[in-house]
Amino acid sequence: MKRNVWVICILIALAVAVAVGMVYFFASSVSPEVAALYTFALSNGGLEGPSRIHGRPELESQDHWLIDYKEGGREQYFAPEYKPIKRSQFPDLVVQGDQSQKIFVTHARMFGTAYQKVYLPKGVWRMTCRVKVTNEGQDGQGNPQLSTRVGIHPWGGGVFDDAMIWGKPQVGDSGWIYDEWVEISVVAPVWGSHGTFAFSAKNDYAISSSAFFDDCSISPVQEMTEPTPGPTPGPTATAITCPACPACPTCPACPTVPGAGCDNDAIRETFIEVLESVEFSIP
Repeated sequence: MKRNVWVICILIALAVAVAVGMVYFFASSVSPEVAALYTFALSNGGLEGPSRIHGRPELESQDHWLIDYKEGGREQYFAPEYKPIKRSQFPDLVVQGDQSQKIFVTHARMFGTAYQKVYLPKGVWRMTCRVKVTNEGQDGQGNPQLSTRVGIHPWGGGVFDDAMIWGKPQVGDSGWIYDEWVEISVVAPVWGSHGTFAFSAKNDYAISSSAFFDDCSISPVQEMTEPTPGPTPGPTATAITCPACPACPTCPACPTVPGAGCDNDAIRETFIEVLESVEFSIP
């Protein structure tokens, strides 16, 4: 008896060790990009360090932020550069905390974004960021070279999906705003279990442009509630009356003599009669 108890205890201990090992293995093998997809609030909205590299040294963003950008295509976009900016080196380019995120390009067109997928309740949400745009340029008609926006995807899709909802760029009462910090925002619903929250910089003309993002946050505006069910609608058409099914014939009983078997032939014949009595039709 004692031996059996020891065997059971050893087996339980082994099972626990295997489970812990599997959890540790999967947790340690998940990449930062995958881990960033499973947040339940906007993480590192202040865009502070540490930072990480996305494949190439010029693609460096703060922790918890993923990046995506357009490259090539009919618009001939070039891959932008991403770089954390420190207050100790550039105090005018950080508005909150010690760092900000820079997205920039040199003499080219760009459309770069940084984003997070956040799990949160269904509802209407607001995202805000503060941004400063420098090295602006204009075409001959006074159109701006660089626009910055924040956006929300209601179902947590990609930042370049058609369903992505982008807010207004850095425009004030007197026109486009450059060389000063300004708040940009967007309000949009989240219909699924999570939404995609992003900020972007888009340069429409081949000129050097830089955007500095800082102090991003999300907040609920309105909670989504399920609609109250109304009265049950009445019938709209006369119900179709189906013909009654044929009566099932009496099945033969097993013989009452002890030890005798059932009459299989009689049972088979009864089943055939039942099938033949049923009319099959396609409505």
